[in-house]
This record gives sequence, structure tokens and C-alpha cells, in this order.
Amino acid sequence: MAVSQAVNPLPEVVVAAGLGALAAEQALAEEVHSVRDADRGIFDDAKPVEVKDKVAQQWTSSAPRTLGSAGSFRACMRGGLLALPVMQADSSGTFRLRLLRLSPGDASSSQAPSRVSASLPGRSVVLLEGLVQAGFTVPKATSRTPPFALSPLTPLSGDAKVLLDRCCQLSSECFGVRGAEAFELLGALFGGEAPGDKRQVMLRLSAWLARANGRTVSRHLERSSFAASSATCEVRLLSPVSGLEADGVANARRLEAVFHLLTANSVRGALLELNSAGGRGVYFDRLAAILAACGGASASGRERRRWLRRQLEDWRRQGVPDLMGPDLWRIYSLLAGDLSEVVADTLDWRTAFGAYLWYSGAGEDQGQQDEAPGGPAAEKSDLQSALGALEAAVRLHGSSCRFRPVPSHVVASASAPSMFSRQEGLGEARPDPYDLQFNALRAAAGLIDSCDVVHYDYMTYTPDPLDVALSWHFSVVLLALQGGERTAVASAEEGFQRMTRQYCLALELQGLSEWALYVAHFVSDGQARAAMVQRLLLGLSSQGVNVALEEKLHLQGTGFTIGSFQTPRITMETLRKGDVSNSSEQENITPWGIPEAWLWRARAFRSEEAGDWPGAVHCWLRVGGAEDRAVAIISGYLLGPALMGHASAPFQRGAVEAILLAPMTQPAEWLLSVLEELAPAMAHRDILWAELGREALGFLRHWSQAGQARFNPASVVRLYHRSEKLRKGGLGLPW
Repeated sequence: MAVSQAVNPLPEVVVAAGLGALAAEQALAEEVHSVRDADRGIFDDAKPVEVKDKVAQQWTSSAPRTLGSAGSFRACMRGGLLALPVMQADSSGTFRLRLLRLSPGDASSSQAPSRVSASLPGRSVVLLEGLVQAGFTVPKATSRTPPFALSPLTPLSGDAKVLLDRCCQLSSECFGVRGAEAFELLGALFGGEAPGDKRQVMLRLSAWLARANGRTVSRHLERSSFAASSATCEVRLLSPVSGLEADGVANARRLEAVFHLLTANSVRGALLELNSAGGRGVYFDRLAAILAACGGASASGRERRRWLRRQLEDWRRQGVPDLMGPDLWRIYSLLAGDLSEVVADTLDWRTAFGAYLWYSGAGEDQGQQDEAPGGPAAEKSDLQSALGALEAAVRLHGSSCRFRPVPSHVVASASAPSMFSRQEGLGEARPDPYDLQFNALRAAAGLIDSCDVVHYDYMTYTPDPLDVALSWHFSVVLLALQGGERTAVASAEEGFQRMTRQYCLALELQGLSEWALYVAHFVSDGQARAAMVQRLLLGLSSQGVNVALEEKLHLQGTGFTIGSFQTPRITMETLRKGDVSNSSEQENITPWGIPEAWLWRARAFRSEEAGDWPGAVHCWLRVGGAEDRAVAIISGYLLGPALMGHASAPFQRGAVEAILLAPMTQPAEWLLSVLEELAPAMAHRDILWAELGREALGFLRHWSQAGQARFNPASVVRLYHRSEKLRKGGLGLPW
């Protein structure tokens, strides 16, 4: 049952504060039987509870004094009456009980615009997998590729038809029915075998619109049937009606159902609805014949609608509408294409658009003008005529009409304006965005640039700027279907690039950084794309510090691997066994063209955060150009433990003659080999890391040649001191 906006207020009842729903429910139970037969109101003879009553004092003595005139949620409903307490701070300690009578109305939940389900975290992964399966991948970077260059992705990189099929199959799981309908609409407008054939496009559009409106009408009729059955039972219990009145109400409901079924182009459904009357409607047989002749969008039906339109003009001059009744008259008006008076009764903008597309005579009149001598040269298509007629009707009926083609959040904000929106209204008014599907229709009609993805941005279905998954995938599919040089230019324009950056941020916030890494390849600017990919790689390296060092960036469920790599865990035990070469050669470079050095840099930072200093040195050596970082780690974290592990006696306070080191083992030999590899980079440089690296290299060379060597304590202490200075200054790590 829908509650009409104009509910009937009844006399207010005064009840003691604190009794709330209990008192209201008891009062309603005693007096509900007199609702129908008492014109004097309800509870006129009820005595208000006074402040001196013990019950009132008990419940109001501890009540806070700051309640003011706050509203209470302690409401109750019985027998079609709603008791809503309204508290007031007065000396009597009472509150008033406002009674509202509920009655069936036309405002049902099916008339509200359908919402696009917000994409849940991780749900858009299946559509990203569809992109990969459609061939939207980047080739490997070659040896000639500059280190900062990444091969970009564009909507022209893969198979558009495969991508469209995947989105139509999987979009309902991600974005709900409304989002799936948007991709199906794309297929109808731009995804046919012959996209330039206007007749085929209109046939596919008509089939899509009939399915979409059919779902809307079915939901509305189900809710209306349930509400009508509930209201009928209540009316019969309270005031029995005659059979003639019941038949009249039933016939009116059938005519309403016929009207809505016709807005879904369901002529068969409308005929079945009339046939279900079983002969109780004397004019239903004649109406069924007219429906069969004039309903639908066939060419013969259009010809017959011209004659019906002339008949309606004669009936209007004769005053027949007053005798016929509004329910039957609006069906004849719809069939004749006279929609100015009946479009307000449609359920939403899509049913109104269907009425103009299938029944309006605007396109026929335009065609007659074109055929006439001296008519306009430019032919106006049926789609353009229907869209123009719908927009004209919206301007005529105002922004409060329910067939305005705007997203649901705009309707909700208009019905319940906030203080913030009222303050915004004092400034420059911004036009409300059109619905995503309506903009797709305008693009197909040539009213807007179909490649300008600004028309498909997030505000066409949601107020959340980060809920951009639907608009991004919708734009990619649309651009891929159109193809050509214009698509390549549009994918590099600011609208698509801003949408791509928003989508990357949303994926990163959802914990899907590996997919954000993939979407970042759609950024057209080379330097911006490289910066985003490097930042995401570093973020990935810091996410799994407490898990195993083996990390895989893969596309789950597709078998397509971004890159499976393992950060080498080069521990002292590994060095003693001599397995450094085996642990360092595990690499698979990403097929997205990410430079190898970037992956090694991410692994190096991850190894540092995990305290895996030998692994960090190995990764920095593979990066290239990071010799200073490798030397700083060797001097600050590896050289000291290696010396202490080979000392024959622990370091002690006081003067000592010399420090004796045992012959080199595998870890010390590995440090020596690394510094030998870095020797060319450290030569002829007068900076701290190079000087310290040369000093450590000379120290290790002398130790390696002498075997068991004796060292001056002063030189060892100096080496330790300079290493600590480099660690704090070069790495920025005080520990």
C-alpha cells in the first residue's frame, strides 16, 4: 500500500510524555471501530492526562529539559491510522499525538527512478578481466624502449565485440539491472553488424526499450495489485460495496494496466488484460479491436493512427471525453499519438520515451513536410523526433514531473533538499545531469558528441565521485565500438583521462592496486603514466611486508600473469651454502611493458622494510644507477655483522693491540664480490658513499689476501663510525 502525500490530519490527542507508543496503541485499539461512522473526529471525549497524575509524574520527572519540540520515533499504526507523537516542552509535561489516516494512492515505489547499484569493492574485477580477455594488453618493452616509457593502452587495443559481450554478461553482477541495461543499450545502438543502418538500429532499440519498460511495468503492476487487494479487503470489512461499484473499480484498474502495457509496446499483454475481464466491460471488445489495429510501431499501425487522431479531434469537439472517462480516453489518446495530456501518467522517462517513439505522430508529420514541395532538406529521424518531443514535454510539465530523464540521486535531492543545497541555490544554478542511458540515446541521435565521455561521467548515475567504475567501462566499450581516429583523440582528451585517474584511485582504495596498475596504462601522457605506475609499484611493495616475500601480480581467474616474481631472500645461511646465483635468477617480466628496473626497485624497498638487507642489495644492483643505495646498505647493515662474526674474540672496552679476524667465509666473500662489482662506479667520486665504499673494499681485499688477518683497532672503529654516518645520512634510517 502506498501512502499518499496528502494524508488526512485528524484531531490531535494529548498523551503523557513517556507513555509513547503504548498509550497511543491502547487509545487506537479502543476507538478505531468508530473511524468510519463518526464525523466528529477521534478521541473527542478522551480526557487529557494531567501533570498531577502519578503516572505522568513518574514518567516525566527524569525527562531532560532540553528536548524542546523534538519529534519522536515512537509511532504506531492500526486500522489505517498512524499515531505520531510530537513532544513539547511545557509545564504540563505532556505531548500531543498527531493522527494521520492512510489511504491508497498513486505514488508507488515503482514510479521512483531505478537506481544503479553502487559497485561493491572487487566487483569490477570481472569486467577488468573481460578487458584482458578481449585483447587489451600491452606488448613487452624492448631493449630500445626508454626506461621511462610505457606502452599505453587505448580503447582501440582489443576486440570491441568480445568486450561488449563480456560486459553484457557480467555487468549485472557488478552494477545491477540498471547498469546491465546500459551495456545492452550500447549494443543496440552501436554494436550491430551494420551500425550505420538506421532501420536496424531502430529495431534493436525498440526491442531493448520494450524489454526495459516491460520490467518496469511488471514491477508496478505487481505492487499495484498487492496494494489494491489489501485496500479492497479493508474496504469490504468496514463498508461493503455493491457489485456494480466493484466492477467499476476493477475495470478502471484494467484500463490503467492496459495503458502502462502499451507504453512497454506490449500489445499482446494489453489484449490479454482486456480479455481477462470476461465480458464485464461492454466496450472492451471494441477497444481490443482498436488496440490490435493501432498498437505497436508497425507501418500499418501508423497509418491507422492517423485516422484515429482525426476521430479524437471530432470526439473532443463533441465533448465525448467527459462521457468516456479519463481512463479510457487516455488509451485512445495514446493510440492516436496525442500525448500532451497523457504523458504525465507514464511511470518514468523510459516509458514516456517509448510512448513518443512508438505512438507519437511527430516523426510522421515531419516526414510529410519533407515530402512536400519546399519542405526542409534535412530529414529528422524518429529517434531525434522522440527525444525532442520528450524534452519539450519535460519543459512543459516542469522539473517536478516524474518522467524527467535525470538520475535517481537528482530526484532524491530535489525531493529532500538539504541546507547545503539551499545555500548552493543562492549562487549560480547548475543544470541537472541527464541519465546515463538518456545520454547514450542522445549520442546515437547525433544530438551530442558520442566520443565526449564527459556525458557518461559518474554524476549520470551516482553522487559519489569515486564510484566511477560504470562510467569508465561504459566509455571504454563505447569508444571501442566506434573506433577510428576520433576515438584515439577522445581517449587522450581530458575527460577520459580524468575518469581514468579517478578509477585508479578508487581501485587503489579498494585494495586492488594490481588492477589500478593495469588501468594506469590507459593514461595517455607518458610521464604521468610512468609516475603513476612507479607509485603503484612502490605501494604494492609496502603492502605485503608481513607475508611471504614471494609476491605475484596476477589477474585472478584469467590465466594472464602480470608478473610472477620472488624477492630473493639472501640470508647468511644462503650465502654460506653458496646458492646466491640460484636465488637471484627468478624473474618474469610483466607483459604490460613495465621496465624491469621498476619491478626491482619495488622489490628493493620491500626487502628494506622487511629487514632483508642482503636481498635489498641484490635488488638495488639489478635496478641500475642505484650504486649509492647498495653501498650504503652494505656499509651500514652488512659489513659490521660480517666483521663481528669473524672476530676471534668479542670487542671489549679498553686498549687492545689488534683485532684478529678468522679467514673469510661465504658471506664475507659475497660482500667482497659485490664491492668489486661496484668498484667502477665508486672510482673517481669524492662523495661519502664512494669514499666509504673504496675504504671497505680495500679492507676486505687485505683480509681476503691475508687469510687470518690482524687489524688496527683504530681503523676498524673509524670504518664503523663512517658507516653509521652514511646509514643515517644516506638512507635516513637512524637505527
